[in-house]
Amino acid sequence: MSTIGFKLVEGIHVSVSSVENVTDAEWDQYIEDIGRTLPDMTGLLSYTEGAAPTSNQRVRIGKFWNAQTKRVPLAIITTSKIVRIIVTAFNWMLGEQIRAFNTIDEGLEYLKLDPMRRQPVVEAVGELLEHVRSSQGR
Repeated sequence: MSTIGFKLVEGIHVSVSSVENVTDAEWDQYIEDIGRTLPDMTGLLSYTEGAAPTSNQRVRIGKFWNAQTKRVPLAIITTSKIVRIIVTAFNWMLGEQIRAFNTIDEGLEYLKLDPMRRQPVVEAVGELLEHVRSSQGR
C-alpha cells in the first residue's frame, strides 16, 4: 500500500497523499528523493487530502531542510485545518519558504512556475493521487 507518491515535473517536486498518514519508511524515501532531485528543483508542491506528517516526520524534514544550502519555495495544497496549522508551525522554522494554499493554481503561482509549464504538474498531481487512492483501496 502506498501512502505517498512523488516525482519531479518541470522542476517542481510534486508529492501527493490522501487521508492516510505517510508511513515512516515512505517518508524516508520521500526525503531521500527530495535530496536527490534538489539540484534540479525550483520548487516543491505537496498535495494532501488530510494526511499530515507525524511529529517524528516533521523533525526529520525540518533537519533535512536546515542542513541544505539550497532553498526552494514549498507550496502545500490542502483544505485540512490540521495541515494548515502544521504549515504555520513550519513557517516559523523555515521562514517564508513554506505556505499553504487551497488550489494547485495558487500554489504554482507562488512557485512562480511559468503558466505554459503548469499543465504537466497538474496532470502529475492527478496521476499520483489516483495511484495513492487505488493502492489504499479507495
